[in-house]
Amino acid sequence: MQKIKKLFTNRWFWSFVGAILFGLIIWFVGPMIAIADFRPFGWWPVTLFVALLPFLLVLIFCLLAIRREKKKNAAMMEELKPDPAAIERDEIAAKLSQALDQLRTARLGSRQAYAYQLPWYAIIGPSGAGKTTALLNCGLEFPTAVAGEYRALRGQPNTPNCDWWFTSEAVLIDTAGRYVSQDEDKEQDAAGWKNFLDLLRKYRPLQPLNGLIVAIPAPDFMDARKMEAHTQNVRERLAETTNLLGQNLPIYLMVTKTDLLPGFREFFARATDDESDQVFGSTAPGDKADPEAVLVGFDGLVTSISSRVVDRMQNESDLQRRASIAGFPGQLASLRGPVAKLLEELTKKTRFDQPARVRGIYFSSGTQSGSPVDRILMNVGAPPAASQNAVGSGRSYFLRRFFADLLVPEHGIATRNPAAEARGRRNYAIGIGAMAALFVVALGVWTWGYFRNAALIERVYAITADYSNVAGESRGGSATVQQDLAALGVLGNGTTEMAEASDFALGLGQGGRLNAEMRGIYGRDLQRRLMPILMSLAEERMTSDNPGEVYDALKSYLILGGEGPEQAEHVMAWVPRAWLGRAGGNESEAGALATHTAALFDIGFTPQGIDVARKENARRILRAQPPAVRVYGRLKSEALASGERQWIARENAGPRPELLFAQSGAFAPSAGVPALFTRNGYDNIFLPIVERGPELLEDEVWVVGDSASEELTPNQIAQLRSDLERLYFNDFLDHWNTYLGLIELRPVNGLEDNVQRLRDAGGPLSPLAPLLRAIAEVTDLTPAQPEAGGGSGAAAGEVAVDMATMRSSTANRAASVANRVGGASATGGGAQDADGGRQAVIQAFLPLRQFVGPAEGGGPMDGVLATFTQVANALNGIAVLGGGDGSTGAQQSMEARAAILQLRQNGNSLPLPISGWALDMAGDAESALGMARGAQMGAAMDANFANCGETMATAYPIQAASSADLPIESFAQIFGPNGTFASFVNTQLNNYIDTTQPEWALKPNAGEVGLTQGSVRAFQAANRVTRTFFAGDPTSPRLSYQIEPVSLSGAESVVLEIDGQQLSYNGSTPIPVTFDWPGAGGATLQFTREDSSAVSPRAFSGPWALFRMMKLAAVRSGPSPLIGVGSLTHSGARFDFRIRTFGANNPFVSDPFVQVACPDIDATALAYADMPPVLHG
Repeated sequence: MQKIKKLFTNRWFWSFVGAILFGLIIWFVGPMIAIADFRPFGWWPVTLFVALLPFLLVLIFCLLAIRREKKKNAAMMEELKPDPAAIERDEIAAKLSQALDQLRTARLGSRQAYAYQLPWYAIIGPSGAGKTTALLNCGLEFPTAVAGEYRALRGQPNTPNCDWWFTSEAVLIDTAGRYVSQDEDKEQDAAGWKNFLDLLRKYRPLQPLNGLIVAIPAPDFMDARKMEAHTQNVRERLAETTNLLGQNLPIYLMVTKTDLLPGFREFFARATDDESDQVFGSTAPGDKADPEAVLVGFDGLVTSISSRVVDRMQNESDLQRRASIAGFPGQLASLRGPVAKLLEELTKKTRFDQPARVRGIYFSSGTQSGSPVDRILMNVGAPPAASQNAVGSGRSYFLRRFFADLLVPEHGIATRNPAAEARGRRNYAIGIGAMAALFVVALGVWTWGYFRNAALIERVYAITADYSNVAGESRGGSATVQQDLAALGVLGNGTTEMAEASDFALGLGQGGRLNAEMRGIYGRDLQRRLMPILMSLAEERMTSDNPGEVYDALKSYLILGGEGPEQAEHVMAWVPRAWLGRAGGNESEAGALATHTAALFDIGFTPQGIDVARKENARRILRAQPPAVRVYGRLKSEALASGERQWIARENAGPRPELLFAQSGAFAPSAGVPALFTRNGYDNIFLPIVERGPELLEDEVWVVGDSASEELTPNQIAQLRSDLERLYFNDFLDHWNTYLGLIELRPVNGLEDNVQRLRDAGGPLSPLAPLLRAIAEVTDLTPAQPEAGGGSGAAAGEVAVDMATMRSSTANRAASVANRVGGASATGGGAQDADGGRQAVIQAFLPLRQFVGPAEGGGPMDGVLATFTQVANALNGIAVLGGGDGSTGAQQSMEARAAILQLRQNGNSLPLPISGWALDMAGDAESALGMARGAQMGAAMDANFANCGETMATAYPIQAASSADLPIESFAQIFGPNGTFASFVNTQLNNYIDTTQPEWALKPNAGEVGLTQGSVRAFQAANRVTRTFFAGDPTSPRLSYQIEPVSLSGAESVVLEIDGQQLSYNGSTPIPVTFDWPGAGGATLQFTREDSSAVSPRAFSGPWALFRMMKLAAVRSGPSPLIGVGSLTHSGARFDFRIRTFGANNPFVSDPFVQVACPDIDATALAYADMPPVLHG
């Protein structure tokens, strides 16, 4: 029954049961599951696999767990094997070693468990506490030897370190007393204790121990000092155990050697075996520490013992023994104080230690030896009395059921190591998750495979339908090329799609079969539709005027017709070229033809019939051409198809070519010079291939015909080589001239963009330097060791030349290149002609190599790059200046123009292609400079005169009809020597206006900032105001004037009061009065009649009152420019006077405010702003 119970509590049993049930469900219910028309378990192998999969996984995990447990058990036993040197008797050591060897693989008890799976308990306590004796009498089954053998083994007085006691129900660990007290060698004892705990944690990481027994002998409770030491040591060991093992263990306090309490032996002398096996102690209820409950239980235990005293005494006739029985409850009760203090100390919580989880206190006796200790007599100071029962009987009390019925059943209340428990849960979850994931993945793959197959089949139907729609009713030759290509495109795309379809579906994939069917259909349609197109194309191109095209077409024609070797590469390369060469051919169709041609050779085809007449006609055309032309075409095609990457400018223009060059033309992603037409291509592609010229001429027999099979003489071979090189050098120059002409600078927008492009051109990351060096290097066909004395070789060796020499040599060499190459072509002079062609290439690029100079620098290119930087810096000065100082801007403009001129002069003398780029940058810089200066002037005008209309144009005296006066402070800010107008002229216009003339005039460079003659008049008018009112103090206007009376009529007297100053005149001798403006403000004209009656005064207010009064007086020219004559009239009275000013002008005679207005703020011109007309006089 016990085995059945344990079977049903085994987790592996239920794992297997669950796996079997799951498999049965899948096997019987799975075939009935359907998703629409899809039955995932419709095929019995799939159902069987899914049904068995969980069982197999559980079996695998179970076997792995058993293997892991065996490994752990073996490793633990190896660790526990004692050193024979520590055993006094070799015979017993051999027996123990034999027992441990058996335990390596033996299973213990009916639970069929390994040793490390049983509950583990350790017993600790001071030396001599009777720990080993208690274990020997624990009552548990020892499978390896009888208890007597263990007693013999443990005959030594103290346990030296640790002993593992393996029983059928638990593993009991007997520890050395020195581990607790650590009073012999503290460091060694502490290390031994730590090693013991580490060993536990190593082999039982999840739950190293299930409980801890603390054994303290009863006599030690009589000694307060010993108990204090025991309590402190036990508390420290418990704290270390908790910290190292990560467990909160139940603690069982065992009071050993209880038989040494007086009366114990007499009290229990007649106890039965069942009574002596029971638990004698107090246990806290539940599984929590409760010291009060333990003490309550202790008190109950004492009470229970006391209640039995009478019965015990009645069964004893010896008076002394009866006295001992009567005193035993008191002796037991006397332990309450030490027990309470021990419980209090162990369960007390501190900042550093957690309270011990004390389950209870228990009394036991392993053997009865020694003399009892009377605690009561010791408390009263009496000497201990000798006992007549000093020799024990060797009977054990209160141990068997303590281990079997209390300790072992509570093995589950010990906590587990949190970290190890988390790892275990994680590993278990991972295992379950892996099983579930594997099942889900398998089911998902099959489901995906089913739907994938269904989708592929549907796709095949769709492709077939599309094919029928595109192909229409036309068949074979009746279809147009476009129809044929469209139909082939549908099949080709379908074949590609099927080829890419995955067959991975755990046996359910059908992609391979569908792909094979599609390839068959596609191949048949290629034969029916594509082959006629290719044959027709070949027949058409065989009539071309270009012998090279005729050769390629004839060769492809023969290959497709089965009269030549199957050279698929030639046909695939020829088809798109031929289609683009015909009328109406486009790149889309050419690409489609190339794709289908590749598929034709991949799938295979049946040769088409050949038109013999067309074939022979093409051969006659070819045989009429020089052999060199035919062979060069083949060499060129072979070289271009060699796979060598073309030379690409953008890859040789530094890390940032887009800084300078437009990403189109030669800098387009696919644009480049074929590798054949480079120095490396010449050495490693052309020269090796050209050696095969005669061989190629012989190899073309099957294309051209038998008449070309004549053996070449040495002279013919030499001439062939010469002709091939001549043709190559012509192509070399043509390719490079065309390609370099396609390199364009990136467009610029505005001055700042010009500056940036010029800086990029001359900066450290300039694309120019690496590009020009790369071009010079890749086009240099100069022999590695030129012949001495050769003029061309000497020229090729030149590196550094000045600009003047380069200017003269560039044009000469460029003009002679065509003659050199053309002359060689005309004369056909063998090797000398070929050498002339090579020299033509060398000379064509010699100026560029001279320009770039040596790799370490120092050539003319460095100076040109510096010129780019110089122009950029000059233009940047204009850009940074913005609307700032005009004179500085003009100076910067002059410097920029000088730098641009230098760049233009250099550009005219530079070699191609740098010459064109330099001239283009110079022209763009000139245009941007003019636009920038105009924009700067407009911005400056906007900044200085944006608010002019609000402060000046609507106030008197600028606007004569206005009643509002212009404040004197504003007047000084606008017209003062340092005011708005004067400052603008001095800082912005000084370099563009000639102010030395009576009428200011524009300088020749004024056009670059948008100035016109009309825009100057406003500034000259403002200048007249400045000279009139600011002759003395530049910060404030000042005008000194003198009024001299001339005559008075219609009044007896007149009084003029102007700005707080007075002039009185009664018609007698005139006395001139001098006034200063500005003053207190205001002007008054007061006449007095002849009858002494006063005429109402005429008053003028404001800072400009004087000018308003003089305007009323209509001052006109007098005897000199500074003297004016005026008349003031009022109510029939008239006062004539002369007014004289002490300054440059008389503002009352000649109005300085005429033509004064706000200048326009337009960015390109300065003119008068739209203002109301100014009325003066």
